[in-house]
Amino acid sequence: MKFTDGYWLLREGVTAAYPAEVLDVTEQDGALEIHAPTRPVRSRGDLMRGPVLTLRAHTPMPDVIGLTLTHFTGGRPRGPSSRSPRRRPHRGSRTTTSTRP
Repeated sequence: MKFTDGYWLLREGVTAAYPAEVLDVTEQDGALEIHAPTRPVRSRGDLMRGPVLTLRAHTPMPDVIGLTLTHFTGGRPRGPSSRSPRRRPHRGSRTTTSTRP
């Protein structure tokens, strides 16, 4: 998917969302996770007015900072799955065991 028209211009119909402020910061496994809404938050209802971006800052090696910016990373797995259907016994059939020698 291409979002830009050239190097600096956004394509027609595409709107960029930029972080407006830091909502919270947590440290996990040696990385910082920052949640940043795209609009200023005055009340909790403001969080529903636009996306909340997650910025993860980590150090993959000395003197290097890795940044990952994500939105909507959760969700149900999509795509084809190859689970076999459960087999049920036929409605009219009976299973019997014999104890005769």
